[in-house]
Amino acid sequence: MPPADFAVALAYVEARDLLVGSEVTLYLVAMELPAIMIAIALFRRHQGAEVNESVSKLWHETLTNRGVILLGGGVLIGALYGPVQGGEVTALFTNAFKGVLALFLLEMGLTAAQTLRPLPWHHWRLLTFSIVTPPLLAMLGIAMGVALGLPIGSVVILAALTASASYIAAPAAMRASIPQANIGLAMLALLGVTFPLNVMIGIPFYHVLIEKIAGY
Repeated sequence: MPPADFAVALAYVEARDLLVGSEVTLYLVAMELPAIMIAIALFRRHQGAEVNESVSKLWHETLTNRGVILLGGGVLIGALYGPVQGGEVTALFTNAFKGVLALFLLEMGLTAAQTLRPLPWHHWRLLTFSIVTPPLLAMLGIAMGVALGLPIGSVVILAALTASASYIAAPAAMRASIPQANIGLAMLALLGVTFPLNVMIGIPFYHVLIEKIAGY
């Protein structure tokens, strides 16, 4: 799941003093792996690959993906060193996060802009999917968070992440595993539709909905 959505959701809940569990950073890692596996599996099935061959390649391509290795390695390093010993290392990356993220989003925006000449109206199904699907997935995230008894801030973050789309690890995995994948079109749907809607409308709406449903 994208760090930008996570950063915005975390800033949102912190600005409103909502209770947040320490496990929220693990949501990013827990969601990336199955998302990549499902995407590759759907493509292999669509291509008519053999089941056994598809499963073996699926695990190999997913677990050897650079994004997955970095995410999983970061969690492992954090678990080994803890917040005290790891603080000397994480301070550098934490302070540089926003700047690096801004540069990355700029590069992804340029990639998405290449698909705008001309406007891809013939891909209206994809654009509709990027609008309709995120709120539906957010409802699943809210239901899961409430069922697990998570604090309201954690539920808001979980809803925001389930409604978001990956534009770091997953596109990199798709580009490596599926060379013919149209990454520019995917970036257009993610950064041009899903991300702004999720940030500007989705997160505040999910917060209000959680308060009304769960009675926090």
